[in-house]
Amino acid sequence: MYIDILATPVPIIPPSKALACLDAVPLDNAKASAFIDYLRPFLQFQSSLVYLKNPPTGYMVPGVDILGGLDQIQNNIQSSTYKSHWAFEKDYNTLINIMPKDFHLYLGGSVPLASVILFGTALHLVSVSSDGLEVPQIYVKCE
Repeated sequence: MYIDILATPVPIIPPSKALACLDAVPLDNAKASAFIDYLRPFLQFQSSLVYLKNPPTGYMVPGVDILGGLDQIQNNIQSSTYKSHWAFEKDYNTLINIMPKDFHLYLGGSVPLASVILFGTALHLVSVSSDGLEVPQIYVKCE
């Protein structure tokens, strides 16, 4: 079944309320811990773990210890550091999908709460150079 979301009225709420809603989802510590345990064997096969942890000289981004990060997340679960499921999702998504920046390591679809709310703006930004040579300036496009 196809639903045209542009034709369907979409409720608009302030971002602060959307984040409060995400933060209100409780974390099931046992399931979160089991999820990290489930991920670990798959991530141990990632061939770039050594390079990600200790990048070579001249590497443009800082290193990230994926397995050590999983240990920290597991410790946070065990010590009830996470106050919501959203806090947990943000941590493992950042560790696995954002920090490595190697485009070989991606856990797609692993952040279910991120798909619940679509964050957006009605503003459309454009960059325009006055003569095609000058550095473009940023403007809000008016319809």
